[in-house]
Amino acid sequence: MDISESPSPNREQKIAYRLHRVFSAIRQFRKRMLLRFAGDLDYANVLSHVHGEGHFNPRYTFMVIISVGIATLGLLLNSPAVIIGAMLISPLMGPIVSLGFALCTIDYTQMKSSLRAMLAGTVLALLASFLIVTLSPLVEPTGEILARTHPNLFDLLVAVLSGLAAGYAVIHNRGAAIVGVAIATALMPPLAVAGYGLAVFDMAIAGGAFFLFMTNLLAIALSVAMLAKWYGFATAHSPRYVLWQSGITIVVFLTLSIPLAFALKEIAYQTYQTQSARKLVSNYFEKKDERLDTLSMHFTDGGGVSVDIVALAPSYDEMAKHDLTDLLTKSLQVDVVVNLDQVILGGDELSQKRLLESVLHQALQQPQLAKANRQSEISMRVRQSLLLPIKSLAVDDDLKRIIVYVQPQSDVSLAEVRRVEQRLAERFPEWVVNVIPAVQHLPNIYFAEGQVNTSSQEQEKLAVSAWALQRWDVREVVVHGYVSGGNTRHNRNLAIRRAQAVEQYFNANKIATHVRVVPRTSVVREEERQFGEQYSRRVEVGLYQKPEIIPVVKAG
Repeated sequence: MDISESPSPNREQKIAYRLHRVFSAIRQFRKRMLLRFAGDLDYANVLSHVHGEGHFNPRYTFMVIISVGIATLGLLLNSPAVIIGAMLISPLMGPIVSLGFALCTIDYTQMKSSLRAMLAGTVLALLASFLIVTLSPLVEPTGEILARTHPNLFDLLVAVLSGLAAGYAVIHNRGAAIVGVAIATALMPPLAVAGYGLAVFDMAIAGGAFFLFMTNLLAIALSVAMLAKWYGFATAHSPRYVLWQSGITIVVFLTLSIPLAFALKEIAYQTYQTQSARKLVSNYFEKKDERLDTLSMHFTDGGGVSVDIVALAPSYDEMAKHDLTDLLTKSLQVDVVVNLDQVILGGDELSQKRLLESVLHQALQQPQLAKANRQSEISMRVRQSLLLPIKSLAVDDDLKRIIVYVQPQSDVSLAEVRRVEQRLAERFPEWVVNVIPAVQHLPNIYFAEGQVNTSSQEQEKLAVSAWALQRWDVREVVVHGYVSGGNTRHNRNLAIRRAQAVEQYFNANKIATHVRVVPRTSVVREEERQFGEQYSRRVEVGLYQKPEIIPVVKAG
């Protein structure tokens, strides 16, 4: 393009001319670099090697299972060395690099093969991790697990740079560099954490880890595609193909960057708030000839902040906690809860006397302190194991008993609470474990048409109901048998027999039962039309209260 002949080029022509010069300079620079670094490059051999690593086969399957097994065990053991061992295997790198080259060369056959291998490897890894965690006695979230649940923009940048390194290593046959790339991006550990989250029914952990895995996967594949394009693996493509490739790459990176940028912003905000709080608290204690020992901040989902502080002081300051709460609330402009521990190191005679009395008292109370420490440790382990909203937790070291009360108005079913209690009992075999669910309506018991015997599924409901009543210390219930349509007399007798079958089960569990029959009123007929005939072939269980029965709310 030459604008010298134009007597007065306009602004658009000047911009177009400058862009043309920039692109020309980039093309010239690329040609010089390719002549210098890729003059003897065997393109066919590189593509053949890359495509050979991107297929789903028995060897690939074996390596995926071994890698995710090592990664999962390392995560549960909180062992970085074991996790690095899983990174070194990294079987998923082959299909991902193959996908990157296929995106560059627009090879649809190789794209399908690579995607098939990645999908199969991902599903296998999730299933293997899920199975290992389900069978493992260690399921508490470790630091290594939690570290892979909150990806941010820096993780994307690491994946991009690693993808460029992987592409360069493959193109120039630098196999040793792939090891470093595998460790930097860590594809298998996030996938193992996603399987862990599914196994413990924690979707926050599973979702965050899988998002990190997908970030690494897409960033590496697209970075490899861009580098392969730079090295001339798709020179025969038209400008339309180039525009399509560039557009897809930009859209994917933007889609990944937005949530990761917000996550990085949140981390930066929390870091800034922690530094500000540390400076304020340190200055507060320095003015009083005291010293800040440790400070840690915990940010809640509701926007509040909990601050744990340990201070070294010559005497106990009753107003310190109140002053620090006001100071931090005004400075951070959020609701702050301060937990302050003051360690008395010395000072005037009164302080020394108090310190001596405290030491003597602690020496006399050593057995009680040891007992309290044991109870505190068990309590912490129980809280880490629970995935339920807890109202309160009691640990009795003398009776070897753990009692957990579930938070009222939580949407946790009775069956789920019972399963949690069973898992806790397995984890603490020397303790009697009772998890008390919030009081709620017991599940309805349904019967097949014309039957008075319960199926295995309904038997499980009865077992859950009996368990819940025992945990609530309820020894008396009322059982309502509903009359279905048809022969009124026959179906009334059928409703009584069904209610008596439920009564027999509860009586065997030492729960007194009062049988009632609900007549076939217009309300019952309307419910049957709304919910189906099965709705009238049911028995409802409610709590019995003298002198009248507590109304049973009908569940759909």
